[in-house]
Amino acid sequence: MIASNSIKLTGSADISGNVHSNGYLSLPSNSKIGGNVTAYLYYSQQSGSVGGNIQANGDISLKQTYVAGNITSGANIAITGNTIDGKVLSQGDTTLNQPTILGGVQSHGNYSQKGGTVSGGVKVLGNVALTQWGSTISSDDLRYLGNGSFTGDTPEYYLAPYKASPPLVIDTISPVKKIDFTENGAASGTTSCDPLGINNAINDLDDPLNNYQDLFISGSGKGDHLQLFTSKAEFLVDNASTPDSDITAKSTRFLDKPTDIMYFDNISIKGHLSVKENHHATLFVQGDFTMSGASSLTIPEQSSLTIIVLGKFNIGAGTQVYTPTNGITALGKPVFSIYSNYSGNDTGVSFSGGTEQAYAVIYAPLSHVEITSSVGFKGSVLGNTVNVSGAGGIHYDTALADVSAGGGSTSSSSSHLVFKGWRYAVEENKE
Repeated sequence: MIASNSIKLTGSADISGNVHSNGYLSLPSNSKIGGNVTAYLYYSQQSGSVGGNIQANGDISLKQTYVAGNITSGANIAITGNTIDGKVLSQGDTTLNQPTILGGVQSHGNYSQKGGTVSGGVKVLGNVALTQWGSTISSDDLRYLGNGSFTGDTPEYYLAPYKASPPLVIDTISPVKKIDFTENGAASGTTSCDPLGINNAINDLDDPLNNYQDLFISGSGKGDHLQLFTSKAEFLVDNASTPDSDITAKSTRFLDKPTDIMYFDNISIKGHLSVKENHHATLFVQGDFTMSGASSLTIPEQSSLTIIVLGKFNIGAGTQVYTPTNGITALGKPVFSIYSNYSGNDTGVSFSGGTEQAYAVIYAPLSHVEITSSVGFKGSVLGNTVNVSGAGGIHYDTALADVSAGGGSTSSSSSHLVFKGWRYAVEENKE
């Protein structure tokens, strides 16, 4: 995950790789990060775990968070509870409250320990305070240059060699650098990552003089049911849906690939939409695509659905999305792809529905994307800005590096979806 600005996640975050923020990074309770964390400003985490190192230019605050690597701050570090397997290094003050530190502590400022155990030594250029009985420094491995204040049975800490004389050598701290997302070194956020040139690709498909029909799938009763084939669509159940005429695809090209596309103005689904087994359907939506109520979308094994939308895309919270466990077909296509060139002020792509795990590739480099599903989301997300909340984790599928982009059903293509990292940008904290 790479952020051109700050990151503040709500709900339990679950990120399998590394995280870099060009601003601050704030994680809620029970968050899990599998790799390293770096923040240009400050970093805070309420509880959970980090599988690698943590580094920030500003303050680092951890509560009940396990860290497998080192913690390095250009300012202050405050740790409450849990275990740090690596080293703790701060440019400012270090405050510990009942933790277990296995790799030692080095502080350019002051040091305070309330309970807990530190192994691997403590080196401090400023003052040291052990504020509670049972504050343990293993092997009495303590060296400091300032004043001492010790509660417990360690009066010898007031004297040499614990009270040291200059120089006391401790590690230096390299600052976290911002990642420049622009080609010319301008302020971050002024360009978008769009290797497919999606705006031109979608506009080339659109004929503004065409009078596209609306698609409405009724939810009355048990709900009407539209089934998609590669070159057509048929209602399996139709009590109150539109259109009444045949729905057939037009042969064209999308992202340099031959593709059969069914064209619509707006699509509103309150009933059921499915793809026929071993078929690959592509829908073009000149307006908005909306699934709401108790609607459902079903994509079986070895089938795929591609939605190309100019307006807003919304899969509501009550919608059930059934996608295969394996999100790549034998032909090398993602089972569910969403391409959007929406650039308005509203949320362009909103994905709130799902089942046990929804698989999708969202490509919306000009849009704000909201992922609020409480179930797991697997695939990839590209947006101008992306906001993630809810209990579901996001997992990038590494198989997407070999996937061909486009709506066709063949595997030959010059364009591919290649994972460059998560890019999240949210508004700076105004508090």
